[in-house]
Amino acid sequence: MHVMPLVFFYSMALSLLLWGIVFLVVLLATVTVLLRIWVRSCAKSLLPHLKEGDKDVLVVGFFHPYCNAGGGGERVLWCAVRALQEKVTDQTATYNNRAIIARSPILSTVKIAYYRAFAFIYGLAGSCCDVVMVNSSWTHGHVVSIWGARECTHKVFPPCDVKEFMNLPMKSDAGKTQHSIVSVAQFRPEKDHPLQLRAFHEFLKGVPQDKRRNYKLVLIGGVRNHGDADRVDGLKRLAEKLEVTQYTEFRLNVPFSELKQSLSEATIGLHTMWNEHFGIGVVECMAAGTIILAHDSGGPKMDIVVEHNGSRTGFLAHDEKTYADAIKTILSMSSEERMEIRRNGRDSVSRFSDQEFQTTFLNASESLFR
Repeated sequence: MHVMPLVFFYSMALSLLLWGIVFLVVLLATVTVLLRIWVRSCAKSLLPHLKEGDKDVLVVGFFHPYCNAGGGGERVLWCAVRALQEKVTDQTATYNNRAIIARSPILSTVKIAYYRAFAFIYGLAGSCCDVVMVNSSWTHGHVVSIWGARECTHKVFPPCDVKEFMNLPMKSDAGKTQHSIVSVAQFRPEKDHPLQLRAFHEFLKGVPQDKRRNYKLVLIGGVRNHGDADRVDGLKRLAEKLEVTQYTEFRLNVPFSELKQSLSEATIGLHTMWNEHFGIGVVECMAAGTIILAHDSGGPKMDIVVEHNGSRTGFLAHDEKTYADAIKTILSMSSEERMEIRRNGRDSVSRFSDQEFQTTFLNASESLFR
């Protein structure tokens, strides 16, 4: 007797939630339009150097949520600004930020409805662009599928200033008794440092106890706040649980000179972020002469760890087993085989130089200055 009222109640609740989503989408669209009108109306006071009807003045705005975080994405922003400064002698750069939108995981239907609505509005905004620049093949496919602006979307690889790494001597590791596996990444969740520890543990399981001291995992990264510090503490606890603490080293907020030294001594450069759009850290490891072992997805898979001159430039993996197998394969090679991959990897990164970025960036934006 109570089944029908209960079904009716859940049906009404779901219906109200879905209508609520529709209302929020309409509200967001309305606020966006009103905000655009308000910004235009305030442009004269906010940007006094602009005159109404002046067609010769071009304003370039850069959007970047965390331009002071110190990562590879931030370097792209400042190199883009520098490229335009060299091309145009007088311009105004404005920066915006966005609020963090909480997403409810309670009902999958509500979550899907939210993402679809957001993607629809996102696609509408993107379809209005005159020029779109993306940082990798993976991002290109993602943006084109949502925005549909294939003709005006340009692939511009990020600038990787690797001169300091390229100058590191590339010595043969013949006779080397201790091999280090070095990871360079900020201690953020998406970098997936736990996967590195689990993969290293999986690798060590196949190494005799008395030989394990010959291998070391070095985790180098920046700690920005208490959240990052707590994350490092959690990683140390995981290392202890996996019984790899004595073979693992954490180096936090190290100076650049120490970073270079660590990479110059490393045999393997380790990267584990899933679907990273590009992967400047991967390029830096290759430039330093390490054999890169990166995640089999995103930019590393499609653009960086690819064949160069018909030869291998590194290795890819996707879980702790494939990472452990790759580590074993690399360390089982002869020093000559490893040297060939190291040299080829270093030679391949010239595609991502500052000069190449500036050239492709300015070529893509040329239509805006006509």
